[in-house]
Amino acid sequence: MESNRKDGSVYQRSINSITGWVIWRNISIRGLKSTLPLLLIGILSLSPVWTKEESSATKFETGISAAASTNVYSAVFEDRGDLQDGKKPSVHNWFSGFDLSGMKFYATLDSHNYGGRLTINGPSRWVTTAPDYINLYLTMFNNSYLYARFKDIAYIQVGLFENRRLNRLNSVVDEWAYGYVMQPADNSSGNLGTLKETDLIKNFNAEFYAGPVTIEFAPLLINTNGKQPGGDNWLNLNNSYDGTSMKFAGSLRVSAPVMDLAKVQLLTAMDLDRKEESPSTKETPNKSKLNTLIALGGHVTPLEHLELASHLSYTFTSNWDDWKQPTKDTGNSINSDMYTAVDIRGRWTGFENIQLELHSKFTYGFLLGKNDLEKDGANFLATWNALGGSYNITDNMQVKLVTTANYSTRILRKEAWNSLQFSIKPAFRYSLAEKAHVQVGINYTITEGWGKDNKGDDYTSTRVMNIAVPVSISMEL
Repeated sequence: MESNRKDGSVYQRSINSITGWVIWRNISIRGLKSTLPLLLIGILSLSPVWTKEESSATKFETGISAAASTNVYSAVFEDRGDLQDGKKPSVHNWFSGFDLSGMKFYATLDSHNYGGRLTINGPSRWVTTAPDYINLYLTMFNNSYLYARFKDIAYIQVGLFENRRLNRLNSVVDEWAYGYVMQPADNSSGNLGTLKETDLIKNFNAEFYAGPVTIEFAPLLINTNGKQPGGDNWLNLNNSYDGTSMKFAGSLRVSAPVMDLAKVQLLTAMDLDRKEESPSTKETPNKSKLNTLIALGGHVTPLEHLELASHLSYTFTSNWDDWKQPTKDTGNSINSDMYTAVDIRGRWTGFENIQLELHSKFTYGFLLGKNDLEKDGANFLATWNALGGSYNITDNMQVKLVTTANYSTRILRKEAWNSLQFSIKPAFRYSLAEKAHVQVGINYTITEGWGKDNKGDDYTSTRVMNIAVPVSISMEL
């Protein structure tokens, strides 16, 4: 979403919810199991949202949003070609954990020239086999930050936040962020790949204004301990060599309106990491990494009830080693990836009480030197598509339906794998009040995979079917 700090408004795109479920009784962090329920009860006993005007230029506000969700029932059925009937694994669960990440308490201070926000989030995936307490605390305080505003010239924000500019048109369909689909690491059939965001600045942002043009500069996009609280990020500064002798990373984004019909933006980023050895040999070579990104996006409203958005991104990643030879020549080894992706999205609101959205994502990747048996590298192609619609039956009742169809393929000279996924997600929402609702739905997903190994022999085909009945309740006090 677009922001304009010049008028004193505070823009903040809420951090992506941590996915997954956690069973409350399994929370084993010292003292948390006993104290957090009391803390939440105490927070909920406060007045709803209250605002105190300390002066004509200072505003202090607190608020609470309470939300919880769970799968009342979920099941996974797996079918592989090498399994006989009656021996196909299946898993069934009732009330498979409660996600309380939508439970938030916040306090904001805005004095026009400076301010900040403190957010305390409820638990989601807080428990791991080896708890990472730093990452845990960052998750608890996601969407907390400080900022300073310098009249109509600049705005600086530091903290645990995420900033996206391009309209995602996700009122009905909220499946994916803008970005490209990356080839999965395990190269197995049935794996659709990993989404990498390319419209994202996080943790530090400096904005400068030149008339209608906004220029953003992020010298550091920080991820603690290599983890990525709140979602995957294209740039990861912690992915560095031990003993790095040079490190540079930064992101620059320029955005501007085009009359009253469109908004455009250009984002570019670079991450360079180099480690030099002395002496430099084939066994201990100098190592270098380079990540570059160029992304161009736009949002246009050509008709009163029609909105369109498109986002084109290009990334180049290279890892190379170099060392000195006994001769005058220099030895080297290079692996590189190149990805190009385009997102096309649309929203139509021309029918009474009906909203339709379409999201399509296409990615092409060319991978060099990734396989010892296939020196020419590989091609990767992915297309993810989603169509959704909602209908307001009354002012309090809404039904919606989202369907997705995704396909990914990786092709070498002999080896190839294919993944196909289809899902359908109907849901019913009932509004209890203006800012409170209950939603129940059914999620059905089927994923199939097939392909050939590096000898040209067929893989064992796989089919995985997931069924879930999610229920959620949300209210803002």
